[in-house]
Amino acid sequence: MCKTDSVPGNIMEKIMLDAAERHLKNKAIIRHSQCGFTKGKSCLPNLISFYNKVTHLVSEGTLVDAVFLGFSEAFGTVPHSILLDELSSCEVSRCTARWVKNWLKGRAQGVVVNGATSGWRAVTSGAPQGSILGPVLFNIFINDLDAGVEGTISKFADDTKLGGAVDSLEGQEAMQRDRDKLEHWAITNGMKLHRNKCGILGGSNAGHKYEMGEGWLESSPAEGTRGAGRQQLNVSQQRALAAKRANGTLGSIKQHDQPVKRGGYPAVLGGGAASPGALCAVLGPTI
Repeated sequence: MCKTDSVPGNIMEKIMLDAAERHLKNKAIIRHSQCGFTKGKSCLPNLISFYNKVTHLVSEGTLVDAVFLGFSEAFGTVPHSILLDELSSCEVSRCTARWVKNWLKGRAQGVVVNGATSGWRAVTSGAPQGSILGPVLFNIFINDLDAGVEGTISKFADDTKLGGAVDSLEGQEAMQRDRDKLEHWAITNGMKLHRNKCGILGGSNAGHKYEMGEGWLESSPAEGTRGAGRQQLNVSQQRALAAKRANGTLGSIKQHDQPVKRGGYPAVLGGGAASPGALCAVLGPTI
């Protein structure tokens, strides 16, 4: 059982969360590149910010590559020792740092299969999932991921997008250096890039490839991100999907032929259902 299952534990977490968020905001510690678990930001600002910077280069006739990176079991592999070091570097109070340390330690896990129980082992990594403090602690842990990166970088929790001009050899080498820095950060901090979550999207010549470990990053005509999809650095795929869903809803309304009051929604949308256009704005124009 997790310590945070109790009501007093949740209350204490909320108190510590408020104090931590206030400190991080006042000291401007979390980098602007992070949009996940951050007040006032979401998947849409994350996509808009990256999209605008990259498409500005494209509109000037510059070849651009976008590298998408994801970690393997990111939240579950955060080493507690490194997390506590990062927390101390944020200049939080000794009381807060000590409380978080005590909150993380003493955890154990076991496995039960067909009635057979394994022994208990200490848990020394992972931002406790489902906890109140977990997301903000993960943001602190991954905050320095983009330190020293030359290109455009954007993060939504552990999902990372890296973009840059590649119409010259220098640009291609800079992108490779940035990708190497991100992989080095992952290795140094006990994390592992998930090959199936990594790929390249862009317009550079097909002969150029980026190394990843002992292999190469695969090129893809489309990559997914939280909240939207992209295809060749535009959102035509997302718009087509939104239009298809909207047409399907209109077809259902026409089939049922229900009278609808002005400003109301027909029952076919379901109780409390949001209109398709309200879920996520569509970016444009396409490139």
